[in-house]
Amino acid sequence: MKKKWLFGALSAICGLSFGLAISACGDETPNDAANNGTNDNAKIEAIYDEYVIHAEAEGITPLSYEDWLQSIKGADGKSAYQIWLDNGHTGTETDFLNWLKGGETATEETYTAGVHYQKIKGKDEYRVMGIGIAESTDIVIADTYKGLPVTEIAESAFRDCSSLTSIEIPDGVTSIGSSAFEDCESLTSVVIGDSVTSIGDYAFEDCSSLTSIEISDSVTDIGSGAFEDCSSLTSVVIPDSVTSIGEYAFAYCTSLTSVVIGNGVTDIASVAFAYCDSLTNITVDKNNTSYKGIDGNLYTKDGKTLLQYAIGKSATNFTVPNGVTSIGSSAFSSCESLTSVVIPDSVTDIGVYAFRDCTSLTSVVIPDRVTDIGVYVFENCTSLTSVVIGDGVTDIGNYAFENCTSLTSVAIGDSVTSIGQGAFCNCNSLTSVYYKGTAEEWGNITFATDNAPLQDTTRYYYSETEPAATGNYWHYDENGEIVVW
Repeated sequence: MKKKWLFGALSAICGLSFGLAISACGDETPNDAANNGTNDNAKIEAIYDEYVIHAEAEGITPLSYEDWLQSIKGADGKSAYQIWLDNGHTGTETDFLNWLKGGETATEETYTAGVHYQKIKGKDEYRVMGIGIAESTDIVIADTYKGLPVTEIAESAFRDCSSLTSIEIPDGVTSIGSSAFEDCESLTSVVIGDSVTSIGDYAFEDCSSLTSIEISDSVTDIGSGAFEDCSSLTSVVIPDSVTSIGEYAFAYCTSLTSVVIGNGVTDIASVAFAYCDSLTNITVDKNNTSYKGIDGNLYTKDGKTLLQYAIGKSATNFTVPNGVTSIGSSAFSSCESLTSVVIPDSVTDIGVYAFRDCTSLTSVVIPDRVTDIGVYVFENCTSLTSVVIGDGVTDIGNYAFENCTSLTSVAIGDSVTSIGQGAFCNCNSLTSVYYKGTAEEWGNITFATDNAPLQDTTRYYYSETEPAATGNYWHYDENGEIVVW
């Protein structure tokens, strides 16, 4: 006899068994009986609701409530509970009730009753769709449902379940869908089974109470934003099985102090660990062939790209190692301790947002081999007073120096051909621009809107020797300092 066929009839007798149990509980007053009848009806209706959910998931048209109540006998006159026993199950009527809610028998399972499961189309497998009618805040996912394995947690399955405090994902589940637990703000404990290979994009984003996470050795992929803004997370160990970490995977984890990266990671997307205000140490397994840690900071194995500076460090000065050619996007963003960063001549590329919100940074020299300054690179560097832009730069991106409110002087090479929208917006302390070209060349630069502080301030043109003509001119002295003629 098929378990699927039994579902409607068995659910009915299970619901009615509530009434039998209540009516057999000794002496009652008329009011007690009325109240118990109301409670009994509510319980029966809740089970009917669950029956409808699962019947539809099975592709079965559910019975009406009235017909469902009448389907309490099998075709041979046996009760549904007896049919269940005849099919090889053992247990009490309570065990029978728990079986209907998801597993084989209550004595064999420790899963949470009432969770919503759905059969995966074309497969003899189930996925978890959501919390269903489960009342517990500590959820244990079943490893089997209706005799078939549970292999997936669906996209957004538990999203915004604000009272959820713990989740246990069993062995057998292979994937956690995108946003599956996003915004579960009370979630403090997560156990991931040994079969999970993929943690979807934003799966645990904004789980602000989550303090630790143990990523199982089966996981190979951590999606974009998977743990973004988990503001209570303090440490992360990436196992050797993981090969890729998506962008923003652990970004904005403001309590995160340490990260350990295993030897199997071959792809770390940009800003994976950005804006982690407390991060002081990133360690990479020495056998990793793609990445390495130097002094607690993250680099590519060849040392040519600085991907992430551990911005929670207390150091005030940092020199980018010679040989580095690229500074990654947001590599220093929100580092509030650094007052000085020395960028070597080997650097050719500075990623977008690289120094954004470095509020203590006072000066910067961009080397000549850099060809463009990307968008928002130095935005909100409110202590920055002077900038020297190298002779190789041709483009200054949108909002590159926006809100650098203490900036008083800028030296710009004659190679610059365009200055993007708002590149110097709100730089209202700017008093001097030292341009390494002529007035005619300055006139050929393409300016986007919102650059009045740069365009309207006093401008000096470069002259290696003291000019005979009157006007505003400057040069470098023997110490490399800017001097006005």
